Amino acid sequence: MTTLVIYLLSRWRAHKFHRLPGLCKRGVIVITDRYPQAEVPGFYFDGTGLGAVKAESWLARKLAARELRLYQWMASHLPTLVIRLNIDADTAHARKPDHKLSMLRDKTSVIPTLHFNGATILDLDGRDPYAEVLDASLHAIDAALGKSNT
Repeated sequence: MTTLVIYLLSRWRAHKFHRLPGLCKRGVIVITDRYPQAEVPGFYFDGTGLGAVKAESWLARKLAARELRLYQWMASHLPTLVIRLNIDADTAHARKPDHKLSMLRDKTSVIPTLHFNGATILDLDGRDPYAEVLDASLHAIDAALGKSNT
């Protein structure tokens, strides 16, 4: 049952994602706080959920393969810009004490290694002052959209 639920969550995500390319073609600027990737399995990393578990049954293996294709399709659509806010696990845990430190350690070690299929990535330090992070982000967005910063 868990396998089916995870697969359905991935289908739901792909269904929502399906609208994005059309919106972009119409000139709509789409901003998200997550972007699917097919490099590393696991929902913590915005990747496949079934790829992170060992599929025992034929149905689970079939759903895992279909889910992987969904994520490969989504990841094939390159975002204009990925702004990656890097942070260490201890700082992240101090900000979100309800999250398991072990999960945050996994996440903070994996996320910086993702390439998002060759997309342009701006890496920022989440420990820097908010104003600096915001300014760097806005400058990168302006540059990515071809706007002058006047």
